[in-house]
Amino acid sequence: MKVIHKRRWGWLLASLLALGVAIPPPPASAQAVVPAVLSEPPSGGQAEAGPLSVVKTSAGENFALALRSDGTVLSWGANAYGQLGVYGSLNDPANHRPQKAMMFVKAADISAGERHSVALSEEGTVYVWGDNAYGQLGTGDSINRSVPVDQVREIGYGELPDDFAAVAAGGRFTAALREDGKVWTWGEGSSGQLGNGSDDMSRLAAPVSIPVNVTAIAAGRSHMLALDELGRVWAWGDNTYGQAGQDHTEIAKVKEPALVLQDNMSPLTGVVRIAALSGSDSSFAVLADGTVYAWGANASGQLGLGTAIGAGVQPDVIDGPSIVSGLHGAQAIAPGSTFGLAVNGAGRLLSWGRDWNGVLADGMAGELKLPPAFAERMETRTLAAVAAGTGFAHAVDADGKVWAWGGNTDGSLGLDTSGGPVLEPAEVEGVQYYDPSRVGGEVTDTDGNPLDSYDIRLELQQEDGSWKLVQGETNRTNSSFFLEFAGKRPEETVRLTISAPGYQTLEQIFKVKTMEYIYNVPGRLLSAGQTDWLTFEIENTKWGESIELQFSHKEGGAYVYENYELPYISQNLTTKTVRVPPPSGLEPGRTYPLLITGSGERNYALHRVLTGAELLDQPRHVFILDESAMAPLEIELSGLETEPDPMGSVWFGLEDESGLAMLTGQVDEDALLQPGRYNFRLTARGGDDRLFYLLKSDYAYSPAAHRLVFEQADMARVLPDMHNESGVETYLMGLHLEAPGHAAASNYFAEMRLYEQTIYASKHPYTKLATEYMAFPSFEGEETFPIFGPMFYTFEHPNPQLDGERMLGADTNLTASIGLSENDAYTAGALTSPGLLQVLDGRGNTVTAITYFDPEREGDGKLSGMLTFAGPQTYSIPVDLGAGSSFHLPEQPGIYTVSYAVYDSLLPIAPAVKTIRVEERPVIDVFRISGQIVLQGIAADTVTVRLEGNGYVQDAVYGAAVGTSVYGQYHLYAQTPDGARLAYYFDVPAGNYKVTAQSGTATSSVYTATAFPMAPELTLTGGRSLLYVELEESDLSLSPGEERQLVLIAHYSDGSREDISGNLLSVHSSNALVVKTTADGKLRAIKNGSAAFIVVYMAPGLYETQGLSGNVTVHYNPAWLTDHLSRLYPGTLGIAELSDFLRRTDQVLDVNGDGSFDRADVADIIGHVAPLYEPYPEI
Repeated sequence: MKVIHKRRWGWLLASLLALGVAIPPPPASAQAVVPAVLSEPPSGGQAEAGPLSVVKTSAGENFALALRSDGTVLSWGANAYGQLGVYGSLNDPANHRPQKAMMFVKAADISAGERHSVALSEEGTVYVWGDNAYGQLGTGDSINRSVPVDQVREIGYGELPDDFAAVAAGGRFTAALREDGKVWTWGEGSSGQLGNGSDDMSRLAAPVSIPVNVTAIAAGRSHMLALDELGRVWAWGDNTYGQAGQDHTEIAKVKEPALVLQDNMSPLTGVVRIAALSGSDSSFAVLADGTVYAWGANASGQLGLGTAIGAGVQPDVIDGPSIVSGLHGAQAIAPGSTFGLAVNGAGRLLSWGRDWNGVLADGMAGELKLPPAFAERMETRTLAAVAAGTGFAHAVDADGKVWAWGGNTDGSLGLDTSGGPVLEPAEVEGVQYYDPSRVGGEVTDTDGNPLDSYDIRLELQQEDGSWKLVQGETNRTNSSFFLEFAGKRPEETVRLTISAPGYQTLEQIFKVKTMEYIYNVPGRLLSAGQTDWLTFEIENTKWGESIELQFSHKEGGAYVYENYELPYISQNLTTKTVRVPPPSGLEPGRTYPLLITGSGERNYALHRVLTGAELLDQPRHVFILDESAMAPLEIELSGLETEPDPMGSVWFGLEDESGLAMLTGQVDEDALLQPGRYNFRLTARGGDDRLFYLLKSDYAYSPAAHRLVFEQADMARVLPDMHNESGVETYLMGLHLEAPGHAAASNYFAEMRLYEQTIYASKHPYTKLATEYMAFPSFEGEETFPIFGPMFYTFEHPNPQLDGERMLGADTNLTASIGLSENDAYTAGALTSPGLLQVLDGRGNTVTAITYFDPEREGDGKLSGMLTFAGPQTYSIPVDLGAGSSFHLPEQPGIYTVSYAVYDSLLPIAPAVKTIRVEERPVIDVFRISGQIVLQGIAADTVTVRLEGNGYVQDAVYGAAVGTSVYGQYHLYAQTPDGARLAYYFDVPAGNYKVTAQSGTATSSVYTATAFPMAPELTLTGGRSLLYVELEESDLSLSPGEERQLVLIAHYSDGSREDISGNLLSVHSSNALVVKTTADGKLRAIKNGSAAFIVVYMAPGLYETQGLSGNVTVHYNPAWLTDHLSRLYPGTLGIAELSDFLRRTDQVLDVNGDGSFDRADVADIIGHVAPLYEPYPEI
């Protein structure tokens, strides 16, 4: 048996090395190797990074972290201190499954402490979050952080620099390794684990003095390990079990780094990996040749050494490096508090020590396992890393998947559950998922009317082509919906199915990239009875393309168009199925030109002329988007002055044999068009304010001729020789040109000064010519002229030649009015009703715009005005004209002159003027909002409650006197004598409010309103919360006359139990003839039979009463009666004593079970108790 090592000379040798005293080097075979390891191989090592896989895990007290190949940090489990670093509630059930911890930051390393976490970004920045009671976050304060922060500060300076290489979290302290090989520590120091020579706590980071560069670090519960560039191990901190490598009988704390020495007092060398864990008191080191050394606590065999003796292991402490032969070649080691796990070179899992919650993965619950051996329940999996927590474990396999087993308190396994142990390793779902995507849309009928009653089904296509239903989050608001889901690939193929009663099912298949939000999924449902609709299939399309469909038919001398911008569409990855109603008045002998345009990554246009007979006889038609037979549209403008750029999309049209435009649409440059004869129209802008209106008519378009070339010689200049008599500054807004074969359309230019621009148009026999202007008043010398929106003018020239335009005058016979009464008083700050400001024309009609007259057409111009208040407050506000105009009255009371000045494009209208009286705002009605706060593990004097809403924010603090605000009083006070329940109230104006209770990092919020003055109950939970209360005995068996005291046991979240029988209020029996109850909470058996009972009690920290039920069976028990009589009548028991007992007792001693107490029962009693005395008479 190996004896405990003595390390009496360790400190002296370490000091000599630090001073540079020469020490003979080790043999060549043991020369140090510079290791390339992360800081915490015990907490998971590193797996080979795959497409999206977990490369490292780390476990703390009932929570865990995982680092993915893309730098994402995931977390799950306990979160009472914010150690998960997720956004949301500390006690959210979502914490039982993996969640993203560090938003927008990619991590390179992670480590989990007892109740805090640390991570290192790819840029070398240290992030911390979780418990900070001992300064383990290094932020200089004791405030917990529930989200990661990069606020670690160093003593005497600011925040740490961004040049760190690794991190390690101990139990309640933290360490980080800089790129220069220096180790920094902060947090709890009571065992010397900070390595600064003291045992004081430090809330700020400071360097540790080690004379050589360090390449890796590992942190235990209260001790530290560091691997230097020479392959040696330094240790410091708690040495109660020799985990710091010194003689634990001599040295309890190692306050400064010391070399770990072998039996021959030479340093342990050749080390390439070290291992310690935030919940363990053990240390491990792996040499380059695969040899594994261990030292520290071993009472449960957690070092993989020793011999089981009775219930323990000897030796129970090993304070120097000892070879663990069963771990030779281990690639990752995870030491737990009473057990150990490792992955060997073949990827097999080894386990040893005391099995706790099945953590050894071999079905040996509660037993000792020595030496290390393969874990039976993980034999079929090849692993890359392993992590050990408080009675639970995680392993990363070769595919980057995470497997979990053992205890599952607070959801520590990440399996979306919480509770008892999981003995069979299970895969942690979600760790390989990409960031979630969203798919949404609106469900309507074919007319666009919203549908509220419908079902949605979203499925992901698997590698084998099958479909798997997505169990994601579905959000629905009436007809609108979106589904959030995450997949294992950066781009997923999804199938969305929408169904509704009375409608045909709609199916959509498309691709979604990670973090892509698609909210425009077509959701128009065709009614079940719509069987006569036309179907058009467009092959070789892509999902993201939108579809527009146009039918036309000839009526008289022109074509009538029917456009379907939102047709009924179902689609897969390559084909769209479009369904639309037949054209109006469908006739077999009429022709119906059809145009289909698609827009997405690339525009296209498909057209075909169908007869009415074809549409009636063949309701399904197939179009093929064949890029090889289509040509991309190209535009060549280099032949024009100043080489202009196109403005917007290109209009195109198709003519019939008579030259009429039978189809028209818009596409972008580079769109795919079928061969045919087209009319094209586009606008372009060049330098020096040159505008171009470009036409190509009857163009033979084909793959050989798909470039539209425009030359300056084919252009004519447009001269808008406008005679302007209005004094209005005018800008040209647009030009309307209509030509044969081109559908009518407006082409608008941006604002440009009429007299500074040059307009060109393609030479063409136009059928219509019109220009549109925008005008602003511009009177010299009036810098404060009101600003308002533009006024538009459109003029059509009676003779369509490019020879100029004339702008005509306007109707200025307008008057303004203000609908306020000079006899009434108005409330300060009130919002007026609409319609108080009006403008009348010369005929007394209310107008909302100025109308300009032209011999052949009309155009509208917009009126605007200014409302001015002069009095205690003087200010002006712009007001639009119209029935919907309303405005706020001044906030200060007093007499005001109100004027309303309205302007048209020519002259300002004389303002309307009123004098009004504004009075103080009336007294606000005050309402009381009250509520209660339940405290679980939280002191009442630490609680604050905040009410906010309607611009009102007020905090009430427990223990303070009643406070007052501008509205009334507020107060927070104890509701129960023990302070486990608090009550609060706030007097506020009517409205909706949010109530938030807070104590430290614990918060709880609800929303309420003055319409419901009693707010919902709030609960604040501290470090220990009540789980449940149970009866110590709920199924009782009593003898007649026997009494039993009921015992209540409370169970808490930290695993503790408490007798709370003092909280028992009353006990009730269902059958008082069988069982009676006493005032002090006892059950008293009366006669043979059975009954149920209910215990009423007050649970700790809760105000309402609770109840528990049980059952009791009463039957005669001679042994109990014998014992009972012996205690009542010690010494000799005679007939007098027995008679006294029978006379005094109120028990019905139905001994023989015949339903009554009689002489037969007394005889049975005497027979049972006869051995207690003699002689005994006959009855």
